[in-house]
Amino acid sequence: MNTKLDLLLLFFFLILSHAGAQPFIYTGIVRDIESKNPLSNANVFLQKSECGAVTDEDGFFRLECSSIDKTDTLKIHYMGFKEFRISIKDFKNSSEIYLEPQSIESKEDVVVYGERINISKYDIPQTTKIMEIDEISRSGSSEITDLLKPLPSINIEGNDLDGKTIQIRGSDADEVNVYIDGILINHLQFNDAADLSLIPVENIERLEVINGGNSTLLGSGAFGGVINITTQQSTKTEIYLRGSMGSYKSRYLTGHIGVPFTNKLILNYFGQISSFSPEIEFFPGEQYTDKTTNNNIETTKQNHHISLSYFTNKGQLSARFLSYFYDYSKPLWKSEYNNYLSALTYQGSIIGIKNLDININHFYSDDKILREPLSTTTYQSTYQSSRFNAKVAKRFTYQTTDLQFLAEYFHDELDNKSSVLYPEFESTLYSASIYDNRLSFAAVLNLNDQPKQNSNLNYQFYVGGRSYILANGNNFLTNMIGIKFDYELEKWNISPFINYGQNVKHPTLLESAYLRDITD
Repeated sequence: MNTKLDLLLLFFFLILSHAGAQPFIYTGIVRDIESKNPLSNANVFLQKSECGAVTDEDGFFRLECSSIDKTDTLKIHYMGFKEFRISIKDFKNSSEIYLEPQSIESKEDVVVYGERINISKYDIPQTTKIMEIDEISRSGSSEITDLLKPLPSINIEGNDLDGKTIQIRGSDADEVNVYIDGILINHLQFNDAADLSLIPVENIERLEVINGGNSTLLGSGAFGGVINITTQQSTKTEIYLRGSMGSYKSRYLTGHIGVPFTNKLILNYFGQISSFSPEIEFFPGEQYTDKTTNNNIETTKQNHHISLSYFTNKGQLSARFLSYFYDYSKPLWKSEYNNYLSALTYQGSIIGIKNLDININHFYSDDKILREPLSTTTYQSTYQSSRFNAKVAKRFTYQTTDLQFLAEYFHDELDNKSSVLYPEFESTLYSASIYDNRLSFAAVLNLNDQPKQNSNLNYQFYVGGRSYILANGNNFLTNMIGIKFDYELEKWNISPFINYGQNVKHPTLLESAYLRDITD
């Protein structure tokens, strides 16, 4: 008998036996028994088997264990709810588990931090790319455009002076809606294109790129797609400051302060100040030729974001103020861009009405260009725009059916003026004041189902519509429809979908007044 050969064969047998061992996999969905809403971040674990998982945004969990104690008990913990227990031998895969609420008695205040209502999640299925804070931090970039450039079908145009805009799948820049914390910011420029310079990368928690023009809830007029940005909100005491210096007189300073006054009231401040002397002119016609040099150019950029959040066990009330300033100066020329955004938002329950998302915001921009070709004469061009927006979203859930409803009101104003300033008087060359109002309603019905004979397959059917009521008397109605399949394999998740829809693009205030190029 060859001992060495026997040991070698035994060694290979053990390897093959281990490689062939299949893990024990348990899946399910955790919901609130009263609202039937999914519960995210619930702890699911088997204590004896030392195996655990956390539910995702849909309340779904996947528990994968290398070995199982057959006498073990599956336990689910979620703050504010009674603990759920079931013997692992009695648990059926892909089950829906309903947790019962319970009152919490404690000398200290207890705060339940609910997930912000993600409107886009319940919209018509689209091709979506999501970047979370970890991936954003690893990029090491301070420009949001650097995050977007590598993505397919994305084109970035512009510069610091004219603003940086995005195009998706060949669309125009004003055909991409950009949202910051649920607030549409497509109202800064003449063409209604959003300036991506408004939000620094360091203040982004989640970046969502939605391709396609069939979005019902977020995509009014967005034939290219939607950029959905969520800013950071720290819930703990935090202070950091970072700065850098470089060539071309570049200076960069950014910082964040998080102050929890109590475990319910939290203040966050994020700020960024940078200066730069590029030594080249921003002339669009020189895109493919040598740049015009100028050693006397100075630029300064500032971003400030303040948020005050109050948490309860029913929701989150937040007040936000965001400002963006950009100054560009050179001999005989000066540009000043001042933008202010204030918002009051609430996500949660009010008077027994659950799953509410209320957003009231005001956006104001004050842009000014001064040209001094002569020592006694100054040409001044001002562009002041204002937008008031009120939005209410409500989500209804019944078993496997979701209905997302949205009502939105816009009031836009624009004052544009060109004049010549002399030492003793001002001569007005052009002046216009324009305003507009519009109201819209949107809804998406989402039906989920799972064949009993195939627990790995799930399909969802979507139907949505949006109506527009304009101040000029015009009314529009658009509709969308889509279907999506999710098929889970051991190491793969296949999610094909198809959709069809209509969209409406509203003219800008300048287009409504039959004005075109007024820069001259």
